[in-house]
Amino acid sequence: GDLVAAFTDAGLAVPNAHDVGPQKCPQIGCIDAVDTDTVSIMKFPSTGKAELYAASIPRMFQVEDVVLVFSSAVSPEARRGYEQVAKHTIR
Repeated sequence: GDLVAAFTDAGLAVPNAHDVGPQKCPQIGCIDAVDTDTVSIMKFPSTGKAELYAASIPRMFQVEDVVLVFSSAVSPEARRGYEQVAKHTIR
């Protein structure tokens, strides 16, 4: 939720944000998950668990215990904006 708000405040698109934790987390081991049309955000119980999940996913970005997975429609330039906001918000 905090990252969705931070992306919105930064002018980055996060359309159709919705909680998918109950559906996704039992399968992948996260503790919270939000999907949007541009990026999926997953929070894990530890950095190590986030790293294990992130290793198998293309178009992803990890900051500590959070993994972002980008839609293929998000350009590399736009990804950098999301990555910068995520780094600033999480650290």
